[in-house]
Amino acid sequence: ASLAYQNSLELKNNSLIALALTNYGEIEIHRNRFDDAIGYLRKAMAYYPNYRSQRGRIIASLDLSHAHAGLSQMSEALKYAQQAVYFVANSGQMQLQENAYEVLAHLHEKLHNDHLAYCYLDSAMQLKDCSNSYVSDLNKAYQYSKTGLDSMSFKVMMLHQSRKKQ
Repeated sequence: ASLAYQNSLELKNNSLIALALTNYGEIEIHRNRFDDAIGYLRKAMAYYPNYRSQRGRIIASLDLSHAHAGLSQMSEALKYAQQAVYFVANSGQMQLQENAYEVLAHLHEKLHNDHLAYCYLDSAMQLKDCSNSYVSDLNKAYQYSKTGLDSMSFKVMMLHQSRKKQ
């Protein structure tokens, strides 16, 4: 992470700097150093451009939510989780959208808002079902295309062999 941060500073690339800072924040979360994580993640958010790196902003927001929850600062945790939902709304990032709703569900569960927890968990499960269905359809299409290509390849090989015989 340190090397990535140094290189991003030398390149003066804001997206890379933000990514390195987000990585630092995630490392600090894993080390249960939530205050340090919040510092890195807030710096990262300042480097993410508004119109690009939507995925990075979503991840940093979810990480900020996790860090604040680790410090039992539930209102801040909710704020950043809702921010992630706002960022992810039209991004097409179904996995991150599912993660954001799961985070909100867990936060509301901790706050004993069972109705909201169930609503967000239901949304997360619906997204999971949609993404699983999409992947399943994609796999079917791939298998169908592969079978067709294999069949065509076999027919071409048979034609080449018959031409050699002739």
